[in-house]
Amino acid sequence: MPAEKALKQLGKLMTKSHESLKTLYECSHPELDKLVELSDGIALGCRLTGAGWGGCVVALTTKDTVESYIKMLKESFYETNSTTKGKDLNMFVFATEPSGGAQIIVRHI
Repeated sequence: MPAEKALKQLGKLMTKSHESLKTLYECSHPELDKLVELSDGIALGCRLTGAGWGGCVVALTTKDTVESYIKMLKESFYETNSTTKGKDLNMFVFATEPSGGAQIIVRHI
């Protein structure tokens, strides 16, 4: 599967996963749902992460849309949210790149 198609498929699965967590497990929050809704059509996919109930979302974007996506989130959600209004929004929304994550390396001598 070409990389672009795989990323689009992954994005769709992320958003479907959020809907599943929201409806089947009831572990979302209206503010998380709003972030996912705002992400639709801009990010490739978005879902809650962490413990839910008001925690965080992780979104998948392309490098060429990440800055406009972050700007949109700040303007459409964080600047108007009573909890984050007037604060350094870079503490709440930021870009990262995929990595290997935490790993345990065992060396046999």
